[in-house]
Amino acid sequence: MTQPLLEIEGLRKDFPVRRGLLGRTLGTVRAVDGVDLSVRRGECLALVGESGSGKTTVARCALRLVEPTAGSVRFDGEDLLALGTRELRRRRRRFQMVFQDPYGSLNPRQRIGSAVGEPLEVHESALSRAARAERVRELLGTVGLPPEMTARWPHELSGGQRQRVGIARALAAGPELLVADEPVTALDVSIRGQILSLLEDLRQRLGLALLLIAHDMAAVERLADRVAVMYLGRIVEVAPRSALFSRPLHPYTVSLLSAVPRPEPGRRRSRIVLGGEPPSPLAPPPGCPFHPRCPIARPRCSEETPPLAGEDHLAACFYAGEMTAPGGNLSGARA
Repeated sequence: MTQPLLEIEGLRKDFPVRRGLLGRTLGTVRAVDGVDLSVRRGECLALVGESGSGKTTVARCALRLVEPTAGSVRFDGEDLLALGTRELRRRRRRFQMVFQDPYGSLNPRQRIGSAVGEPLEVHESALSRAARAERVRELLGTVGLPPEMTARWPHELSGGQRQRVGIARALAAGPELLVADEPVTALDVSIRGQILSLLEDLRQRLGLALLLIAHDMAAVERLADRVAVMYLGRIVEVAPRSALFSRPLHPYTVSLLSAVPRPEPGRRRSRIVLGGEPPSPLAPPPGCPFHPRCPIARPRCSEETPPLAGEDHLAACFYAGEMTAPGGNLSGARA
């Protein structure tokens, strides 16, 4: 088996919680708790889950935008956590990020040409000014924007155009891995499909690996080769897309998929409504983190933490597969 392009093992990230002028520590939030993930060359791995599940923190730790508390991150076999600042800066051209907010990710005082060309100044400093300007125009064309866009200011662009600029800027350094953090969440519904099509086209045309952070399961079903599901900082299921959507094994995944609208006239679909609220990360429950909300939880679930087990389709549940996939009779579901 070929070596993964990105390999994450035992990743953990703790954030201290402080209050008051003196910054008294109230406790620690474990935002990421022992995550193992890998992204192969050319594939799209989607990392999904509710808001606050730790998806974005995993991505930021993997790129060392945030320093992990523990664990290892290897890119093409090299330990990123062992690199110094200068060495890490040189490696960053190989992995880039597209941020969720297309409005906040661009400097309002910087023209579009300058914003897209900035990575070239850092990673391609030998390029002449004319060559850099030509490369910026090529990048804008790659993401479907006209060359005259270089003279525009961010406030003159729509949300979809800004996100295209963000993608062009991420591509400027010629990365092998693109991390897209909720790339369509802040966009109008009419624009989302265009951006998803662009990402898929770029992945196929440039041979990019894509780590897609999302909670939109329809977008995940469209783009992903494999899917990893997070809950309260942990991976609870990993599977090829087709296997996960046709037969999810973890009750949490079943509940996520039951909420995805599907145009199937005449077919009655059940939706799981989970009881209670997600546990506080300051005081996570013992045993399986999902057991307080799980419709099929049993005493063992509150006492032991299930491992992530399986071969191609992994699930962290002692009773994996007992809940039926959405569209069928969801055993244990609360209507």
